[in-house]
Amino acid sequence: MEIIGLTCTGDRPVCLNLLEKWMNNQTRKLDKWYVIDDGQKESVPIDWTIHLRRKPMKTDPKHTLNANIKFALSHIKEEGVLLFIE
Repeated sequence: MEIIGLTCTGDRPVCLNLLEKWMNNQTRKLDKWYVIDDGQKESVPIDWTIHLRRKPMKTDPKHTLNANIKFALSHIKEEGVLLFIE
């Protein structure tokens, strides 16, 4: 069974860099890691992730986590355990 990670981010480059460092130090690596980015400035993709861009919209609520999760789930086709990596 695959272990799939999901991170929803936007305009948090320092946090995303720290998260990449911590994930690289794990003994059990993710099989796939999806990063959904909806920031005003697109983040630099992490080499071994599947980086998906959800363009910010004027109609977005203040907190876009739900929109990003919905967007991610429309792209994740694998079966497995889904972990939210924050």
